[in-house]
Amino acid sequence: MATILTSGSWNAQQGGGSKHAIWTSTVSLAGTPTSLYDMYTLRTPSGLDVTRQWTLLVAMSAAIASGTVPINLWLGFNKYSALTGDGSTTLAAVTTTINSASSASAVLYKTILDNIGNSLATPVSITFDPNSALADVVAIASQASGLKVKPPVVPSYIFDIHGGAALNAVSVLFTIIQSVQQ
Repeated sequence: MATILTSGSWNAQQGGGSKHAIWTSTVSLAGTPTSLYDMYTLRTPSGLDVTRQWTLLVAMSAAIASGTVPINLWLGFNKYSALTGDGSTTLAAVTTTINSASSASAVLYKTILDNIGNSLATPVSITFDPNSALADVVAIASQASGLKVKPPVVPSYIFDIHGGAALNAVSVLFTIIQSVQQ
């Protein structure tokens, strides 16, 4: 069976009352053996207010790999932002041409979690706050003190689970939660 990567769309969820907006997306790898080194989401939902704090939860159905597997953050610059490829060939799927100059619709920004490779008993929670004065905390060993990232304000983000070797067949649930301004 060929390896199949499925990046689900972001779906608005019921819950949280009128005080929170919640979106979920499932990314899965299927096939035996898998041969892919990367799993990535589609760009974040347009309803996410990227100028305000929000939380990302990441939960896996099983161990994704035996080695170190970071989660990288890509910055999306337009409504066409997407990733394609695998391993060292992962790149923005669409380029934009303005005044005869081409540029990528997304660029790799940084690692937001240093290792999600081992099966986690509970979901990982990462706070994104573009207005934070605190330094980023991206080490899984620091999870108890709170993982946090200060991203630049761009139209959207893409999350890329990037293995150093082939990833296991697994499903990863990404959940975004943001308070709704009243």
